[in-house]
Amino acid sequence: MKLKTLLLTNSAILEYSQIKIADLNFAFYKFKTSYKNFNKQSVLVVILLLFSTIFYAQTVTIPDANLKNTLINNLSINTNADTEIQVTEANAYTGYLNLFNKNIGDATGIEAFVNIKGLNLSSNNLYTVDVSKNIMLASLALNRNNIAELDVTKNTKLVSLGVGENDLKSIDISKNTFLRTFYCNDNALRSLDFSKNILLEFLIVSYNEISVLDVSNLLYLDTLVCTKNSLSSLDLSTNVNLTYLLCDQNQISHLDVSGNDKLEIFACGYNDMTTLLLPSLSTSLRSFSCNNNLLESIDVSPFPNLEVLTCSSNPIPSLDLSEISSLKSITCGNNNVITKLDVSTQKGLTYLSAGFSRKLSSVNVNNGNNTNMTTLYLRNIAPTAKICVDDVAYASEQFTDIDSSTIFTNQCSVVYIPDVNLKQALVDNLVINTNADTEIQVTEAEAYTGNLNLFSKNIVDMTGIEAFVNIKALFVEDNNISSVDLSSNTLLKYLSISKNQLDSLDVSNLLNLTNLVCTKNSLSSLDLSTNINLTYLLCDQNQLSSLDVSGNDKLETFICGYNDMTTLILPSSSTSLKRFACNNNLLESIDVSPFPNLEVLTCSSNPIPSLDLSEISSLKSITCGNNNVITELDVSTQKGLTHLSAGFSRKLSSVNVKNGNNINMTTLYLRSIAPTAKICVDDVAYANEQFTNIDSSTVFTNQCSIVYIPDVNFKNRILSHDPIIDSNADGEIQVSEAEKFNGFLKVGNYNFSYENLIEDLTGIETFVNLKGFDCSEQSVNQDLDFSTNTSLIEINIGGNEISNINLSKNLSLKILDVSGNYYLSNLDVRANINLEELNIRHTEFSAIDISKNTVLVKLEAFASDLTSLDLSTNIELKDLSLGGSKITTIDLSANTKLEKLEWQSDLYNEIDLSSNINLKSFAGYGTNFSDFNISNNVNLESLYIGNNKNLKTLDVTNNVKLKILSIANTELSILNLLNNVALERLDIANAKFTELDLSNNKMLQSLNVKNNKFANLDLSCVNSLTSLDVSNNAFLESLNIKNGNTSNIFYFVATGAPLLQFICVDNVDVATVKFKRIDSSITTFTQNCNGDTCNSNTIKADVVYNDKFIANNSYKIFPMPFNDELIVNGITNEKIFEADFYSITGKHFSVGYITENNKQVFNTSQLPSGVYFLKFRTDKGFLVRKIIKQ
Repeated sequence: MKLKTLLLTNSAILEYSQIKIADLNFAFYKFKTSYKNFNKQSVLVVILLLFSTIFYAQTVTIPDANLKNTLINNLSINTNADTEIQVTEANAYTGYLNLFNKNIGDATGIEAFVNIKGLNLSSNNLYTVDVSKNIMLASLALNRNNIAELDVTKNTKLVSLGVGENDLKSIDISKNTFLRTFYCNDNALRSLDFSKNILLEFLIVSYNEISVLDVSNLLYLDTLVCTKNSLSSLDLSTNVNLTYLLCDQNQISHLDVSGNDKLEIFACGYNDMTTLLLPSLSTSLRSFSCNNNLLESIDVSPFPNLEVLTCSSNPIPSLDLSEISSLKSITCGNNNVITKLDVSTQKGLTYLSAGFSRKLSSVNVNNGNNTNMTTLYLRNIAPTAKICVDDVAYASEQFTDIDSSTIFTNQCSVVYIPDVNLKQALVDNLVINTNADTEIQVTEAEAYTGNLNLFSKNIVDMTGIEAFVNIKALFVEDNNISSVDLSSNTLLKYLSISKNQLDSLDVSNLLNLTNLVCTKNSLSSLDLSTNINLTYLLCDQNQLSSLDVSGNDKLETFICGYNDMTTLILPSSSTSLKRFACNNNLLESIDVSPFPNLEVLTCSSNPIPSLDLSEISSLKSITCGNNNVITELDVSTQKGLTHLSAGFSRKLSSVNVKNGNNINMTTLYLRSIAPTAKICVDDVAYANEQFTNIDSSTVFTNQCSIVYIPDVNFKNRILSHDPIIDSNADGEIQVSEAEKFNGFLKVGNYNFSYENLIEDLTGIETFVNLKGFDCSEQSVNQDLDFSTNTSLIEINIGGNEISNINLSKNLSLKILDVSGNYYLSNLDVRANINLEELNIRHTEFSAIDISKNTVLVKLEAFASDLTSLDLSTNIELKDLSLGGSKITTIDLSANTKLEKLEWQSDLYNEIDLSSNINLKSFAGYGTNFSDFNISNNVNLESLYIGNNKNLKTLDVTNNVKLKILSIANTELSILNLLNNVALERLDIANAKFTELDLSNNKMLQSLNVKNNKFANLDLSCVNSLTSLDVSNNAFLESLNIKNGNTSNIFYFVATGAPLLQFICVDNVDVATVKFKRIDSSITTFTQNCNGDTCNSNTIKADVVYNDKFIANNSYKIFPMPFNDELIVNGITNEKIFEADFYSITGKHFSVGYITENNKQVFNTSQLPSGVYFLKFRTDKGFLVRKIIKQ
């Protein structure tokens, strides 16, 4: 027996490849009994092989040369000092295996060291490491490798784990419950779970992609480094033992470390942080860094041992270091709001960097330690800044990192006032300048408690004012001030700073402020949230677009006019406000009902559509003119009114001044309001005599209960309305009658007459309980506001000339029709959350937001100017019409309830209907679809997709419910309708069909196949047919409509068929009388049809033919089903033979064949399995046969 043969019979040998030498006798015995026919020499070979295998198994396989050399050179491991590591040696070693930076690329072999306590493989070239056998490990370091996956679930005794600087995307440490140190920095980790690692003390997770870090159960945590992640929040409330925290370069906007008072090192820079809560007291904190955030203040007074402070690149206006003296290093530059800095108390300071703080004009470094300072960096601070130092000469020589304009001084007690005019005004005031010198000492500024009157002093720079910490009033009107820092002037009550050049004003620290006048500046914003004691506020003639005074409920006078303001938030309640002016803004509404003691209201020159004064009665003066949207004004509740000016309000048509106090009114100005306006007064005669500031067309009346309806045609339609609205038949609509009517007001132009059209709907606002309103096809050309008609459910204002509609209060609205309003520039229906039907046909706005209309069922946007439409939230939509719009693509995946879709335009190249399984009707006439997949639309009943020259294939085999199919004017030539047994109407006119099998379509009533290429058309099975057009089929030779229903066909056209000689019918006489539209010179009717009729069941669904073909050919197709070869036998080939294969969807395949002995052999190896139609055409006729390939 050969050795090779023996080795191949390895079932006996390999069974013992791992046994011990002591077991050899047993192995030999078992081998011998298994192979009794082996000779002795063979047995000896086996024994030698067994020895060799056993010896080899005791050596650890270590393919990496660097790893192997390191282990061999360690005599604590390689105890026999040979060139291999035995398994026994590896198992015996229980120490720490240091393989740091050994250029190891393969750690295979390390698994044999099952008893090591520590393993360091950091700084190598490893991509994988298997430590699953090293279950005794307490310490594992794999830093700085290329490891993408690591399993440490078997290493349950780990205390320290380092996997930093690898390619890990995840790691499971849930089994490592004894972990105290974990380094995983510089990986691609997105999440970590520490829920089982409650003993962790040191955690380094920096430079990963972690967005959420939960350390709430790590109560022993001492060190946390999570720099450079994607954290937006960090909860450290339970980590009270933290001493070292680095969380910089994240996205944390708010951080609370108020409970972490053991912190020694804390860095949270580069976070865009706006809120930082520090401990109230900590003697541990020595280094604190919060640079590059959005913090507006920090308080370091609770940290008496702080040595390093870094707070640069924050908008901190002031930095108070007076409470501590321990700082050695301060970095606070790149701060464009701070104006002064005092570090004189920091006696050990050696480093100060505050450069690029453009407004920093005063720095006090007079700390007695200048000679020990290594760095003083103050470049790019305020021009002519002053730096107070120990020694001017020393500073000038040693401190060179300053601007050339910066001044060194040792007079630190003098207030720095760079503006000459401000300084002169203060020096000239001997109540302030008590020693009458040429400077203002800090003590003098602080001692002054009076008012500072600096009116019109040509002051540009207010630097120095911060030293006057005890002044109560500051008047600096009519100067050239562009900025001012008042953060230190916290006792101010009166501030007048009007007529300057301020673009911002910070009064947040002025909690005692009662009077603020900042008129005629360039303020774009004004925060008054902290100034709750304000009683007098003038901020008019600025650039404020919004203002919030909701917290200033003590205001008595408030003027904010001339600001182009769009948003004004007033107090929710105030008994103090007596005078309020917001004129010349862009406010669309104001609510004065919370101000029961308001006496003067000025709100003119605002687009306020209505002014409700019914809740108050205290007004004495109202100025609300120059308002081109307001239509009515009621001041009848203002019993003490003496002044009313509402002129130049062009649409104001109704004013009610019947307040019982007309005789005491000094002013009633109502010029240039609406023509034929009505003013309701106490006494008409008195008003005509006394109130002359009105238009000649304005009418005084004392009948205030009548609805003002200026449009005669609108009024007449209401008066003649059915049901009756004018219940007292007086020819007027009383307010009570309008309010009582809760039905459907129909004033539409239903006859489309061009006479007596409605143009003005003024008065509709009184019908507050109206449920429905139809004013369609009129000539309304005004902006409409239905704010008072809050009960409206249906609105139809289609076919008008409306440009704007306010529907913001119509929350009950379900049906809205604005179609045909070509001037409508936009439509806002976001408030109409109950809207079910929306018609925007023939409108010209390009976009509409219907995301809030989640119950919308029907949307008509035919011939609109929409360019895009988001329907993702309209999941109830069932009916959608987009034809003729400018939309080129749309996502209907969310609209699974859609039943009807109309989308007709040559702009559309594709559409995905796969999600719309409930679709019943689709109209896509004139689209440019080349690939139209409706296989999922099994509920489709009607399909209109004609006039599409790109459409060459169409599969309707899944659409078994289809009743109407219109695909005229396409490039289609093949159509399988065998499954569409419910089909009632079919239009395939002007296409390229040569045959069509309708044998299964017995429900078909209407068929239009004109202008195709049919040679034969058999409709004998279509016994429901009532309409048929086969005209202009130039190749049509035979037509069979002998279906037992010929007499019921009411529409029949067969002209333009020069080859059509006979039409087979049920009754020739009936057909001759009914069917006149034939070419009678060519075509005649007959009852003798070639072949059998449909009822004989000889025409099958899988065979279509003409009689000439059958008469001239005796064919056989086999095998059936077929594989790669298909044989057709018996077709006589005299002149022409053509053969084509079509898939069931109409796709054409070219298949080669050879002809031998009156048979054709087709090679179909390139065809996939499935159902096909095989079409033959010879000079004697044609055949279409359904075939199946396995």
